[in-house]
Amino acid sequence: MIATAFREGPLAATLRSLAAQSRVPEEIVVVDGDPQPGIERVVKEAAHHHGLNIIYSRLEPPSAAVQRNVGTKASSGEVILFLDDDAYPEPDCLEKMMQVLEEDAQLRVGGVGVLIRNQLCLPPRWKAKRWLDFLADEIRPSYSGMVVGPAINIGPEPTADGRVVPVEWLNCGCTAYRRAALPDGGFNSRFTGYSYMEDVDLSVRVARRWKLVVHTGACIYHDTQPSRFKRPYTRARMGVQNRYYVMTATLGRTSLRHHLKFLATVGMGLLFGLRGMRRPGDFADWLLALCGTIRGLGGVSGFLATRGWRRHNQV
Repeated sequence: MIATAFREGPLAATLRSLAAQSRVPEEIVVVDGDPQPGIERVVKEAAHHHGLNIIYSRLEPPSAAVQRNVGTKASSGEVILFLDDDAYPEPDCLEKMMQVLEEDAQLRVGGVGVLIRNQLCLPPRWKAKRWLDFLADEIRPSYSGMVVGPAINIGPEPTADGRVVPVEWLNCGCTAYRRAALPDGGFNSRFTGYSYMEDVDLSVRVARRWKLVVHTGACIYHDTQPSRFKRPYTRARMGVQNRYYVMTATLGRTSLRHHLKFLATVGMGLLFGLRGMRRPGDFADWLLALCGTIRGLGGVSGFLATRGWRRHNQV
C-alpha cells in the first residue's frame, strides 16, 4: 500500500523496485493525494511495463495517515505492506519480511520492519547515551528500536548477522502488518498532511497485543524527497504537537516530569539546529522552525487548557 502525492519520479522508481522483488506483491494499492491529473499515468505505465496488479484511487487533500486507511480498506490481503513512495526495497526485502510472519506459527508477531540502508541508526555516543538515560529515567544497555521518555523514537540498529530483533515501534517507510493486528480505524486521522509520527502512534497501539520486530537483514533505500509538509515552520509545529499527542494520549505519559522532559527535548532540538548551521539561509530556516515550535507549543497549551491540568495528570 503506497500513499503518494506530487512524486512522479520517485513513485515510478518505487514501483520498479517492487517489480524486481524475489517475491512480487500480489496487488499494489496506490492512493494518490495529487489534484487532477495526479500520477495515474505513472501507475498505468508501471502496471503495463512491469505486469503489476495495481489498484489506483484518489484522495484529497493529501494525508498520509488517511490515505493509508483508504488503501487498507481497498486491499484484500491478510498482510498489508505500507511503503513510502520514495522507498526502494532491495530485491529480497519483501520475501524476508513475509518469511518472518509465515514462520510465526503461534501468530504472535503483528508487524515486521526493516532497516534503511542509507540511514542506518548506529549506537549513540556517550553524550547521546547519557541524554537517553535521562529521558528514560534508567540506564539501558541499548535503545535500539525503543520509544523513551517524551515519545522519543529511536531507530533499530544493524546487527552483524542480520537477525530478527524485537522493537517498540515500526517505521512505515516499509512495514508489513497482519491485518488482524491493526486496531479499529487504523491510523489516527488526527495526523494530517505529512502525518509525522503517525507510524509511532499506530505501532505503539499494535504492540499492546502483538509483538513487533525488525528484520535487520532486510533493507530499503530511502530517497528522501522535499515536501511542502517538511518546510521548517510546518515541520516544527507538527513535530511539537504530534510528539506531545503521542506522549500523552498514546503512551499515557502525563506526569509533570514527562512534561518538563518534553520541553527540554524541544529546547535541545532548537539548540542543535542553531549550532548546526552551515549554509546561507540556515538561520532563516531556523527562525521559521522557532516560530513553528512556538506555534506548536501554543497548540499544546490549548490541549492542556481543554482537558484541565489537574485531570490530565490524574490519568
